[in-house]
Amino acid sequence: MTFEFEDSRKEELIDKLSEELLILRTKTSMSQEELANAIGLSRQTYSVIEAGKKRMTWRTYLALIMMFDYNPKTHEMIRQINIFPSELEEARLVKDNDEKLSTSHAQEEDLI
Repeated sequence: MTFEFEDSRKEELIDKLSEELLILRTKTSMSQEELANAIGLSRQTYSVIEAGKKRMTWRTYLALIMMFDYNPKTHEMIRQINIFPSELEEARLVKDNDEKLSTSHAQEEDLI
């Protein structure tokens, strides 16, 4: 399942995440360096993004949003402040359902 985002939607989501980046990172109890390493950036690059001196790329947005999604301390917050795109939520639900079906079928085959 593939989703295309219009540039204006990407910009909107990036802006929203940028505004909340410090708060989200603080909630994870991660340092800038730890978070940067987790998403494949240098600490310096992450630092200027968090400070609002450099705009993050869409790829960085996706890496951050996935990291915050899987962190129990920030999972709900990113939904409450509407920075987790509903399109990604739908894709995640489809993937989760597909995995459950695959597991169920594998278990049924083991019983046969």
